[in-house]
Amino acid sequence: MPTLQWCSILRNAMAHGGIVYLDDEGRASYGRPVKMYAFVSGKFADSDREEVKGLNVLRISQANYHDFLRKWVAWLKSSGVDELAA
Repeated sequence: MPTLQWCSILRNAMAHGGIVYLDDEGRASYGRPVKMYAFVSGKFADSDREEVKGLNVLRISQANYHDFLRKWVAWLKSSGVDELAA
């Protein structure tokens, strides 16, 4: 998956509440420990942002997502972006 698409799915899912918490079997984790996340965003028709053509789903394990967050925060700190945003 291209990085731009991955970031777009993650951003849209987080901005619009498209996050599903999954158990170790990849099913909704009602009452069970969360082991994975599914980030879901709409795929729209090119000319009309109101017509949904489908869904983009990014599924990632909790461990890999936490690893991503740690590396992202480290990159933000090393690049100086965290100081600019403060």
